[in-house]
Amino acid sequence: GVSTRMAAMDQRRIDALLARGADVRPRTYYGSTREAFTALHIALDTGSVYGRKGEVLDARRLEIASMLVEHRAEVRGVVDGIDLDEVLRFVGFEDLWDKLRVGVSDMGKKMV
Repeated sequence: GVSTRMAAMDQRRIDALLARGADVRPRTYYGSTREAFTALHIALDTGSVYGRKGEVLDARRLEIASMLVEHRAEVRGVVDGIDLDEVLRFVGFEDLWDKLRVGVSDMGKKMV
């Protein structure tokens, strides 16, 4: 369907950007808050960011997150707010989860 074609197009765009050396580490600051988000935050977000509601994690988004991590995206704090239902979606992406959980901050540890 349309969403499958859109997902493939998104992935091709990301592949092209990464192949050309795109920097995956910059942060985008949101509004007047001190919160800053990276591409990895947005790829894994299931909450509300930039006025949109995040979607349930799926293989496409986890693959994009894997690509970003492979290109040295910062993992600190990215999965601080993740809940058990979302962790269970990493089946087949255990290596990604292992890399992400290393970055759980003190704030994330208090949530667990």
